[in-house]
Amino acid sequence: GEYRLAQNKVVIPSDSGLGEGDVSAYIRQKPNSSWLFGWNPMLYVYNWSVREKSFVHKIGTAPVVFDSLSVGTSLANIRNRLEYLGWYGSVVTPQIDRYGKNVKVSYIISPGKRYLVNSLIWDIPSGGEFAADFLADSTAMTEATVGRYLSEKDLETESARSAARLRDLGYFSLNKNNYSFEADTMPDGTATLIYKIGRA
Repeated sequence: GEYRLAQNKVVIPSDSGLGEGDVSAYIRQKPNSSWLFGWNPMLYVYNWSVREKSFVHKIGTAPVVFDSLSVGTSLANIRNRLEYLGWYGSVVTPQIDRYGKNVKVSYIISPGKRYLVNSLIWDIPSGGEFAADFLADSTAMTEATVGRYLSEKDLETESARSAARLRDLGYFSLNKNNYSFEADTMPDGTATLIYKIGRA
């Protein structure tokens, strides 16, 4: 009653801007690696042995037995990854095809909505030099800024960059955990991004 996981496949619309590499690492169960034309000879070496502790059995490669529960975990992982990258409300549908004693699992992705940042609002400590130093550095923003799509990945990258730059200016206790963000999204696909910076 068991099947070998022979292949995972990610199906994404070609015009989405996403690639299989964006999500494939988040599939929980991986099939055996292939050597030539989808064939792994060490699987056959493994199956030659009928005794689990034999030498032949030890040098072979055990087949990956398909686990249906891992598909549900993979779906959640992929959805979370897509949201992190800025595709909100994505739908991931599994398709399980059995042939012989093998299984191919396809993860069919319908990417969600993206929001283009069209304005920024700063909520930073007033007084002193920090506000001036932060705003002067804000012109160097390349990730989470106007004209970019909203994504947690870009917010994380930008907060790490900004914190590193400000530490160079003497705000030694500042790190990316001092940064938080809010986004006001609109039906037309745009968003206002609010930067909130705690005191360093």
